[in-house]
Amino acid sequence: MEDYCLTQVRSQDPDRFYCALFLPAEPRRAVMALLAFNLEIAGIRERVSEPMLGRIRLQWWREALEALDQGQRRDHELLIELAALREQGIWPLKHLQDLIDARERDMESDPCADLNALEAYARETSTPLARAALTILGIDRDETREAVEKVALAWALIGLVRAVPFHRSMGRRLLPLPDPPAGDSAVVVGVTVRARLHLNRARALRKQVAKAAHPLLLPALLVDDHLATLQGAGYDPENPALMRKGRKRLSLLLHGWLGRY
Repeated sequence: MEDYCLTQVRSQDPDRFYCALFLPAEPRRAVMALLAFNLEIAGIRERVSEPMLGRIRLQWWREALEALDQGQRRDHELLIELAALREQGIWPLKHLQDLIDARERDMESDPCADLNALEAYARETSTPLARAALTILGIDRDETREAVEKVALAWALIGLVRAVPFHRSMGRRLLPLPDPPAGDSAVVVGVTVRARLHLNRARALRKQVAKAAHPLLLPALLVDDHLATLQGAGYDPENPALMRKGRKRLSLLLHGWLGRY
């Protein structure tokens, strides 16, 4: 149900929840369903006791989407809203399947081999969601797609840094191992440089982006905020300052109304 999706996204992904509020009512409801699906898939590893159970759960979702594609719905609140997308003819099945495939990496405990591998993981877990949202909005312009994907990638990279304490508490590590004696700060600097490059590219396309896609680009403002916080924290991923809330909502509202990112 829609209330289920809204509740999940508002509580677990508040940043993107407030960005999505700038969408018109109908696409907003659909995007909330996408974000709720993303949360469901991304959270599987932390809800299971061992990787094999996670893989089984991912397979359950693969089969649930295939069944839904054939007009059959399994018993899960989220599938009610996803079924509505299919009925409306805005059914981004492939992108949802790609999100599931990307989360197979979560069942591994080894860190990424290097920054390129980390960025590949960030891209694989963020791009399908961005493309699904664009499908719902009916936008198929190369410049808009690139800008939205770049912002999504930058947001994903920063999210991986912010998740370091949580991953550590679960005995996991995604960031590449640093070369001593540089430590994790050197790795984080590398991540932030890449995030900034993607953000700059997205902003270089500003004049070519479809206005309807602006709400999908608002996370760029939050990336700015987290980059500044990281710098102030000496690029230490364990610094408590990184857990503070991002840019004030009033500023986000202002930029949303003005169509800026």
